[in-house]
Amino acid sequence: MAPFNKLYIVGCGAPQRKRDGEVWCPNYKPPCKITRAFQIHQWKYLDQKEKDWLRVCHVPIYVPSALEVKRSLNPQARIYPKALMAYGPFCSSFDYMMAMAISEDFKEIILERLFLQRGTLRERLIEHTGLMYWIGHARGLGIRVSSHQSYLGHYPFKYGVQYIKEQRWGVAEVKDALGEPRIDEITRRDLRQDADSGTPDDVQREQV
Repeated sequence: MAPFNKLYIVGCGAPQRKRDGEVWCPNYKPPCKITRAFQIHQWKYLDQKEKDWLRVCHVPIYVPSALEVKRSLNPQARIYPKALMAYGPFCSSFDYMMAMAISEDFKEIILERLFLQRGTLRERLIEHTGLMYWIGHARGLGIRVSSHQSYLGHYPFKYGVQYIKEQRWGVAEVKDALGEPRIDEITRRDLRQDADSGTPDDVQREQV
């Protein structure tokens, strides 16, 4: 059982502010005060900055194996208990964090400053879809999952019902992922107005 009922999973750029729960982060330069860290990469693939952080991290930090625990010389390093996690995709550090949060019975999870849906092609096609799986899994168990200042699960138009707008938005997203001009300015303005007036169909974005 988690010591808090609420968990914040933060990405780059999360502001320094008081949070009423645990705070987890995978970045070697945490943007704010955290309670646990995750370095889910083998030692041989870490760069020097990541190795240095693993050695001095002052909060519990989860690593993939006993080798990383040994090499880090850090008493805070511990092996991530993947065998105890629910079945699902593990496509990014955020998937590992979500799986552990579910296993520890958090009642609320807030995803802060995560932009996988607008990241690299890998982040959009693989990591974003993996995280959406875990969001759905958590919600199915009755856990409240929301996002704050993030771009996740943002689907402003309903397929079929808002046919033209949804089609144009889909084309624009694909073009953006491929590095092409998204869409003509008139359509961009139309989509922006409609998107801003609605609520994403999947992950609800709210101020916390």
